[in-house]
Amino acid sequence: GRSIVISDNNSYRVWAKDGQDTFAVDENGHMEFRYLPVGTYRLVEVTPSGYIAEDEVSFTLTDHDSTSNPKIVTVENKPTGVKIKKVDAASGNPLMGAGFAIKVKGANDFETLTFRALGDGSYFCDPDGKVTELMVDGMGEITMYGLPLGDIWVEETTTPDGYFPISAQKLSVTKEMSSTEPYTLTIKNSKFVKLGMDSDWWEFPALIGGIVLLISAVIGVIVAAFRKKRSRKHRKA
Repeated sequence: GRSIVISDNNSYRVWAKDGQDTFAVDENGHMEFRYLPVGTYRLVEVTPSGYIAEDEVSFTLTDHDSTSNPKIVTVENKPTGVKIKKVDAASGNPLMGAGFAIKVKGANDFETLTFRALGDGSYFCDPDGKVTELMVDGMGEITMYGLPLGDIWVEETTTPDGYFPISAQKLSVTKEMSSTEPYTLTIKNSKFVKLGMDSDWWEFPALIGGIVLLISAVIGVIVAAFRKKRSRKHRKA
């Protein structure tokens, strides 16, 4: 959370005469104000990227709020939360062996977001992260935190063996997609079509071509035999 508290080193800010002030919290997420007149105030936060917060927080100062008994205002930020669920299109069973990259539109082209792996197997979006391909776990799932609000594209970079690849999926990340209630994006993949001879769908044209050539050869033999027979009859006449 972010709070207005008494700081350990006694540093603080004095209220602006025009009634407004813009400030950034310190490395501990704290900032202290002194000499604020009694009254009602509004804190309007510029929320860090990848986090969700209320648009504003109101609080009231009274004569009982002092340096020895400060008013503590806490602004809670929750990271965004999105879960990818990879399943077989026909059965709905989870699929393993799939990997994804998360992209956003940059100034000139799409940019791939970077992540850092967390201890529980999930990922947190981090500009300093090193992970660009997120692999599903044993349940065919990936949980991501800290995605920026707005449109993202989920691009399949590794397709499970025996399945068709799919196009990138667009998702709009909103304030309703929080770490406590992650949004689930289900991505389905279809198996390659199998024939009785255990040939993949792309082998089917070659199989048909072979059958056509075989039929052509048989017809050629029949025609040649027929011509030979007619030629013999002609000599007898």
